[in-house]
Amino acid sequence: MKRELLFTSRGFTLLELTVVLTVLSVASTIGMTGLFRMTAYWNELQANMRLNGLATRVFASMADDFDHAVSTQVCDAEFQGRRNEAKEQIHLWRIAFEDDQLAFPVEILNPVTGQRNRLIVHYAIERNAGASRLTRSVSAPDADSAARTRKQVIAPDVVGMRIQYFDGMEWRESWYEPEPPRLVRVSVSVMDSSRPDRQLARTASFPIRVSHK
Repeated sequence: MKRELLFTSRGFTLLELTVVLTVLSVASTIGMTGLFRMTAYWNELQANMRLNGLATRVFASMADDFDHAVSTQVCDAEFQGRRNEAKEQIHLWRIAFEDDQLAFPVEILNPVTGQRNRLIVHYAIERNAGASRLTRSVSAPDADSAARTRKQVIAPDVVGMRIQYFDGMEWRESWYEPEPPRLVRVSVSVMDSSRPDRQLARTASFPIRVSHK
C-alpha cells in the first residue's frame, strides 16, 4: 500500500508579521539616520576645507610679498600697519570685526621687461553690502593712495584681519617706523557667507628680512 505524505502549508501569523515589520522599520531608521549624519559630516568637512583654503591663500600671498620686501633706503616708502575696526550687519546682529590694513614696499621682477619694479603693496578688507573680501592693491611709490591700480581679490569671505608687529622687545598693534618690524603676526577670520555660524580663524607669523640693495 502506498502511503501519501500530506504537507500542510502554514502562513505567518499577525504577530510574526508585526515583529518583522518593526525590525525592518528600526533598521531603516538607523540606516537613514546614519546617512543623514554622514551627509552632514561630509558637508561640514567640505566647508571647513574651503575656509582653510581661503586662509592658506591669504598667507601664501603675504609670504610671497614679505619675501620681496625692501627697506626705506631702497624704496621711498615706509612699512605701515594701521589698526582699525569695522562693524558688519550679519542678519539680525551687528558684529564688530578687526579690520587692520597693511602696506609696505617690495621689489618684484617684471617677467615681461626683465626689470625689477619697486612697488607698494596694500592689504585691506573690502566690504560691500554685507559681503567682504581681502584685496591686494599695487601702486608705484609716488602714486596717490586713491589711485592704486591692479587690485586683485586674494580671498572672498574674509571678515576680519588683525596684524601685530614685533620690534624685538614687544608686540605692537600698529607700525609707523622708517624700518620694518622683525616679525609680523597675521590673524584672519573667514566666514561662510551662507552660514554665519560657520567660521574659522587662523594665525601665521612671518619674519621680515628686507633687502637693502
